[in-house]
Amino acid sequence: MLNMELSIDIGYIQLVKLARQLPYKYKKKLSREMERDLKQINLEQANLRGVKRKTGAKEPNELQRFLLNGPTMSDEQFDRLRQLRKDFDKWLNQ
Repeated sequence: MLNMELSIDIGYIQLVKLARQLPYKYKKKLSREMERDLKQINLEQANLRGVKRKTGAKEPNELQRFLLNGPTMSDEQFDRLRQLRKDFDKWLNQ
């Protein structure tokens, strides 16, 4: 596979517009990558601020790291799930 590098100076709005044009599966992939990056940045910032783990706390094991880096639900998805649960409860209690 041939690797290429390209640097483009674009603004945030243009970047968002480009991301919105991606097919669904690539949007999901981009979303997962961004979530991982944000989690890593949060960890690094916590380390820089000197935030320490609780005394006696162990480092996360492989399963815990997997779960922490896994996909998360967006606010919109959570709101939709909450509405579906509410609708389902109404249907059950009729």
